[in-house]
Amino acid sequence: MNKPDQAKRNVAAKRFEWAVRSLAQPAHVQMQLFPNFVCKADELALEFDEWHRTYFASGASENLSPGQMRFISDLDSQLSSMSGEENGELWTDGALANRWEWTRVRDTAMALINEMEWNTAPPPIDRGDKFVGGENESGHV
Repeated sequence: MNKPDQAKRNVAAKRFEWAVRSLAQPAHVQMQLFPNFVCKADELALEFDEWHRTYFASGASENLSPGQMRFISDLDSQLSSMSGEENGELWTDGALANRWEWTRVRDTAMALINEMEWNTAPPPIDRGDKFVGGENESGHV
C-alpha cells in the first residue's frame, strides 16, 4: 500500500474512533463536543455516518472481527431507526440527555469501544474542524 492510501486509512480510523467515542459519552460531555449553534444530536449522528462510511471505503475496516462488525452494524441501525421527520423529537438537546434511544446508542457505542479496545475517555474537543457561523464557549471554531 502506498503512503497516501495508508494516510487516508489512518485518518479514517482516527476520525471513526472519535465519532464512536463521542457517541459513548454522557450527554453533558456530548454537548461540549460541538459549537452551541449546531444541533448536537444531529452532529453526533452525522459524524458517525460520515466516518463510518469513510472507514469502510478506505479499507481500514478489513481486519474487523465479527463482534466488532456486529456492534458497528447495531450502532448504524439504531441511528438510522431514529432518523426521519417522524422522529424529530429525538434530535434536540433535551432528547440527547433524556431519551432512552440515546441511552441505547451510548451503551452500544461503549460496547463497540470495548470490543475495539479503544480508550473510553471523552475524545478531544478540538479535532481541527471548522463550523461556519460562530464559535462555542470554549473558543472552538
